[in-house]
Amino acid sequence: MSKKKLSHDEVSYFCEQFSMIINAGIPMSEGAAMIAESTEDSFVTDVAKRVEKVVTDDKPLYEAMEQSGAFPDYAVSMVKIGTLSGRLDDVLKGLSDYYEQMGNRLRTIRSAIMHPIILIAMMAAVIIVLIVQVLPMFQDIFGQFNSTVGETVKASVDYAYATGIIILIVLVAVLLISVLIWLLSKIPSVRAGLSSFVSSFVLTKRTAGVFTRAKFANAMSMMVSSGIEASTALENAMLLISDKKMRKQIDRCRAQVIEGEPFADALDEAKLLPP
Repeated sequence: MSKKKLSHDEVSYFCEQFSMIINAGIPMSEGAAMIAESTEDSFVTDVAKRVEKVVTDDKPLYEAMEQSGAFPDYAVSMVKIGTLSGRLDDVLKGLSDYYEQMGNRLRTIRSAIMHPIILIAMMAAVIIVLIVQVLPMFQDIFGQFNSTVGETVKASVDYAYATGIIILIVLVAVLLISVLIWLLSKIPSVRAGLSSFVSSFVLTKRTAGVFTRAKFANAMSMMVSSGIEASTALENAMLLISDKKMRKQIDRCRAQVIEGEPFADALDEAKLLPP
C-alpha cells in the first residue's frame, strides 16, 4: 500500500473521471486504463493502474481506492456509501467539486503565507547589502573629516550596524522557523500536532475554528445533497475534522439525530454552526 497520498486536485480529477466513466457506461477497468494512458503524471498513472488491477477482479471501486492507499479515507468512505446506496455518480460529482474547492482554498492559504515570507527574505537581503557595503562606505567617507565629526559619524554608523545585525538575526530566525515548520508539516504525525496547536493557540484559535466549520459545512452540504442520511453524513464528516472539541460536538449531534431529533435542531443544539 502506498504511503504517498494524492493531492486535492488529483483526487478531484480521479472522481471527475470516474463519474464520466460511469455516465458513459464504460467498464471501470477500461476507464481506469484510459486514465492511466491519458496522464503524464507518473504517480497518477501508477494509482490508476492499481485501481484497474483491483476492479478487473470485479471488486467495487471503493475497495480499489482503499487498496491503492493513495486516496483520503473520507473519499473512500463516501464512494462506499455511494455504491451501497446506488448514488455513486452523484457522490463522485460531489467529491470532485469538494476536493476542487479544497485545493483552491489550500492554494489561497499558501499564497497568503508565502507573500510575507518572500517580503521577509527581501528585507533580509536589503539589510545584508546595507551592512556589508553601504554602512562601511559611509564610515570611510565621513572618517576623512575632522575627529569630532568622525567620532559622531562612527557612533551613528556603529549604532546602525548593530541595529541592522539584530534585525537581520530576527528575520533569518523567522525564515528558518518558517522553512522548518513547512518541512515538518510534510510528516503526517507532526502535521496533526501542528493542526492541534493552531486550533488551541489563542492568536489562531478563532481563525482555525472558522476554517474547520467551513470544511464541515461544505462536506455536509455535499453529502446531504447526494441523498446521504444525516447520521451517516455526520459520521463521515468526523473523518475530516481533527479538532477534538468539534468532534465531540459532531458526535453529540449525531446521537441526537439517531434518537429522532430533527437535523436542523440537532445542529443548533450542538452549536456546530454559527447562528
